[in-house]
Amino acid sequence: MPSAADVETPVAIVGGGPIGLMTAILLAGFGIRSTVIERKSSTAWHPKARGVNLRTIEIFRQCGLEQALFAAAPDPGSVRRFARGATLTGPLDFSPFAIGDVDPTPLSPTRGAVCSQDVLESILLRHALRLPAVELLFDAEVFHVASGEDRARLSVRERIAGTTRLIDAAYVVAADGARSPVRHQLGIAMPDPIDLTENVNVLFEAPLADHIDPLGCTFINIDNPLTGGVGVVAGIPTGRNPNEWTYNFQYFPENGQKLEDFDAPRCTEIIRAVTGIADLPVRVVNVSEWTARAAVAEQMRKGRVLLAGDSAHLLPPAGGLGMNTGMLDALALAWRLAAVTQGWGGTELLDDYNVERLSAARFVVDAATDNLRRMAADPGNLQSLWGGPQYGLILGVRHVSDGIIPEATGNPPAQPVFPYRDYVPVAAPGARAPHVWLDHANSWSTLDLMGWKMVLIAGGDGPAWRGAAAEAARLGSPISVLIADEDVTPPLARARLRALYGIGDGGAVLVRPDGVVAWRTGAPRCATTALIDVLARILRAPPRPLRAARAAGAASLARAERAGL
Repeated sequence: MPSAADVETPVAIVGGGPIGLMTAILLAGFGIRSTVIERKSSTAWHPKARGVNLRTIEIFRQCGLEQALFAAAPDPGSVRRFARGATLTGPLDFSPFAIGDVDPTPLSPTRGAVCSQDVLESILLRHALRLPAVELLFDAEVFHVASGEDRARLSVRERIAGTTRLIDAAYVVAADGARSPVRHQLGIAMPDPIDLTENVNVLFEAPLADHIDPLGCTFINIDNPLTGGVGVVAGIPTGRNPNEWTYNFQYFPENGQKLEDFDAPRCTEIIRAVTGIADLPVRVVNVSEWTARAAVAEQMRKGRVLLAGDSAHLLPPAGGLGMNTGMLDALALAWRLAAVTQGWGGTELLDDYNVERLSAARFVVDAATDNLRRMAADPGNLQSLWGGPQYGLILGVRHVSDGIIPEATGNPPAQPVFPYRDYVPVAAPGARAPHVWLDHANSWSTLDLMGWKMVLIAGGDGPAWRGAAAEAARLGSPISVLIADEDVTPPLARARLRALYGIGDGGAVLVRPDGVVAWRTGAPRCATTALIDVLARILRAPPRPLRAARAAGAASLARAERAGL
């Protein structure tokens, strides 16, 4: 007979980085308890990634964290361009921040930001610590995972106490990074990885603010003869110290170079050379290596374990897509786990997660790989990425699975000529629901409706659609309704909503909690019958009275309101 578990939790999350923490926060919004297990003693101290795109900020907005991140990020005016030259203090050529979206756009109620990962993780951690539904275990390492018929069991070693505890979970989210011990234990392969470059990252302290701040740059690319290529100085310091910076450069093992060649004295010499300041005081804090690698796991679900973030896909850092892609995994996964554990969705929703996110990951990995190769052909020229913000990758990924109901016309919407760069707002099944301001003050967006329920958006015929939604709710499906003719006061907003969503007087669009359009219809013969039928297909569960699900749904929403989500 197996030993009793020390802890039982609906969801165990392995990894307390940005993806793991965001998954826990989103689950808490649905009233789902989770246990986050992180082998390190706290969140990241290395700045790592800096680009936070507007789709990720939309998720922060959903959780009430948008303004906290903006307050911690540099002013957009200080990160609007790239620079390139032979030294930091010599002549520099400037180009626009080609891959950024730090300016407001009519495509979203928010904007992107440049914020180092150590700062971003601290924001997520502080919020998670305030949520009763989130348990955080730091200095705890998962050394065994077993996925059974009705539960998964994790064996966890607490390093400070030296004890082992058993954790039983209905589901496990593996957000444990590129090396992912959980993925390896489960035997999930990452076939045909492409190793693109080997790199050194130097974290150092130096009084450079007076030189870098006036440049208003996100990155400064230095043609560095000491390392045989272009290195990149971060144009913003870390979140801890206004004089703590990073310098990244490629090294070449095929030429006999090793990480050990780049000790503190050597890195100090390199930093003085690239800054052009021979007597610059430098303290090397850390030297690490990393590989720019492109790979996608062969699957993102195995039994009761689901992969998210770098454990599922590795992206080269060309375009700032890695962490942001993982955030969309968290968004796609949290609502499905809530639906399955609360009873308003079937377990096949998790198969749909596997299908949709694998496809999205391959699309984005291919884009980032192409991007890095384009940069290699023109070293250091970040303007060669797309020549503009990458809205096609950020907002334009199309989802296809059995949980998306194709339109009866069978004519898919036209794809943009440059799918990585360009985005065409459309409320077609599988697309992100477009942003439309719904009030005179431009403070309430269609995207502000999304997050914790299914959302039905209709043009007119309010009584029919409200009645259909009420019946769906009675059968256990959490759903809210917006009727353009009744709920949207400004005439221009009402007209734009109707036009952009493609809904006439009797038409409607059904949007999932992750903001993806799942169904669009004209004027069905019976709104209630049509809605109940498609909900059963989308949620992968037969429509049936679920008193427990309704009670759980009501309780979760009450908890979310108390938590400020």
